[in-house]
Amino acid sequence: MRLSNCSNCSSLPPVGQLPALKELYVEGMKSVVSVGVELYGGNQTFQSLEKLEFSSMPEWEEWLPSPSGGEIPDFPRLKELKLSKCPKLRGNLPTHLPSLKTLYVCYCKVLQETRASNTLNTEPLRGSLEELTLIDCPGLSLLLESTETLLSLQMLYIISVDIKWLPQMLPNSNRLQSLTLWGCSSLLSFPTNGLPTTLTSLRIQNCKKLEFLSREMMAKLTSLQSLYLFNSCDSLRSFPLGIFPNLSSLEIQDCQNLESLSVEGGADENLSHLNSLDIRYCPNLVSFPDGGLPTPNLTSLKVMRCENLKLLPDRMHTLTALQDFWIYGLPNVDEKKSGASPLSKYVATLREIAQQRNASLSESRIMFDVPFSNMLIASSVLVGEHSSVFGSKGRESDETDDTRDNEGIAAFSLSWLPGKDSKAEPPKDV
Repeated sequence: MRLSNCSNCSSLPPVGQLPALKELYVEGMKSVVSVGVELYGGNQTFQSLEKLEFSSMPEWEEWLPSPSGGEIPDFPRLKELKLSKCPKLRGNLPTHLPSLKTLYVCYCKVLQETRASNTLNTEPLRGSLEELTLIDCPGLSLLLESTETLLSLQMLYIISVDIKWLPQMLPNSNRLQSLTLWGCSSLLSFPTNGLPTTLTSLRIQNCKKLEFLSREMMAKLTSLQSLYLFNSCDSLRSFPLGIFPNLSSLEIQDCQNLESLSVEGGADENLSHLNSLDIRYCPNLVSFPDGGLPTPNLTSLKVMRCENLKLLPDRMHTLTALQDFWIYGLPNVDEKKSGASPLSKYVATLREIAQQRNASLSESRIMFDVPFSNMLIASSVLVGEHSSVFGSKGRESDETDDTRDNEGIAAFSLSWLPGKDSKAEPPKDV
């Protein structure tokens, strides 16, 4: 059932009298101030309800329990609860949600403003809650202190929450797989005992004061597969590529003080697990690891807008698995000294490899736009068995789109590049 944009309704209908109701969405009810007995329809409880969502309720202030007095749970089978854009909601949420797996609270700024407000009893959630998302809910930062009891928690998203430290008990979770920290401008450090070793995905965005993980903490994350670092960790100067033994995807953007990428074992180390490396908008990056990238399975390499980078990685001819190769906005790279010297020869090598594979790679891409030797040249290449475009032309500005060739194959344009606008916003669905 969906109740939507009934702006003049001051109360909700007694939908609790519908015993088979499994999903209820309430949105845009601008005149509702209180939700309580009228929703339950007397002493009824929602015996079948599995998904409940309230959104865009600008005047909603309180959520009262059913008249049953808490003898039985009001929502015994509820699996997913979402509250979004309820700026005046305060007080208590339902205190007994034994089946809840997903809790999403977004833009509820005054919810649980004090410790005295016991917004959520986490004990019944001990074995059930798997996903917790908090977005711009300052009062709910206290809820994070209860994460030690959430033993089934697998995904945790903390977005625009004013906290200085992550709770020390977080590493005790033995199931946490995904952690997102976004827009926590006051966050200073990770727990001193590190993050759960079960973590497979770590995303950090717009947390500039956060001290990045110590080498000891990083070495313990043996399951980490994906790391995204955006406009964060201003103290980070060098990133050790080989520290995570199973990392397959690394993306670093807008890290203002990052100077280098390193590999402890040099060219002799084998980082066969790394498939994708994306470095953008790091103005102080000056070097890749000595001896090149020991990444035989690297399929995607993107380096863009790193103004002080002088050399591309050495021995790029060894990256035989490469399918996407994008370089752009590297005004100080010297082609003659780079590992891709000359780039046209490297591109020809990639084309030859593609032909040897005897399979169409029409979706594989090599794109570069680098003013080597002070030449304002934009070149694009689309490598494939059945089609290829390898040309260069003058460009009046970086915003000019390339045109299609005579056979209708589009060369890549700067304006199509992902990540061109670094002003990213929080995801809608996290």
